[in-house]
Amino acid sequence: KMAQAPVQSVSLGGDENINDQKASKSADELQGPLRTIPSTLEKTVTMFKSEPSVPNLQNDLSTKMYDVFCRNRTVDLYTTFFSLIGDDDISWCDDAVYRSSFIASAPMSGKQNERSMSGGAHTKTMNMHGLVRYEYKGCAVEECRKDGKVHGLRVVCTQVGLIYIRLHKNGERLA
Repeated sequence: KMAQAPVQSVSLGGDENINDQKASKSADELQGPLRTIPSTLEKTVTMFKSEPSVPNLQNDLSTKMYDVFCRNRTVDLYTTFFSLIGDDDISWCDDAVYRSSFIASAPMSGKQNERSMSGGAHTKTMNMHGLVRYEYKGCAVEECRKDGKVHGLRVVCTQVGLIYIRLHKNGERLA
């Protein structure tokens, strides 16, 4: 069995603090194709679960659907989709730091697409990196990014109460 790290409070880049013991599991507790989960990805999922609001989202149905999705998904959802695109070594996620709020261009690049978001930002470039979430045209969007490019799973909770997913690899849509 993997030994548990001692309990300690760590800064995630904002005013938020999270208990490391709550945001980590031993290898025996993990399920899915990947047994080692980068701590930053798991901490982001934990932070999103504890505060399931998307910056600037004002559509009640999108908000309700995202709240249900957010409270019920686990980090295994993302690791499963990383495995599907052949990205079994997701240690790159640890190059991110959680930010409760920052400005970035999404879903496309360009000044006209700048919006408030929360989640992972690369520690050096401050590009979206790891798991991020934002509002786009009244929809809640939660997706994985690698060096600013969509990479892995994108989940969208629409204005009409539907949830759809997309799969990307290095910015290219696969499904």
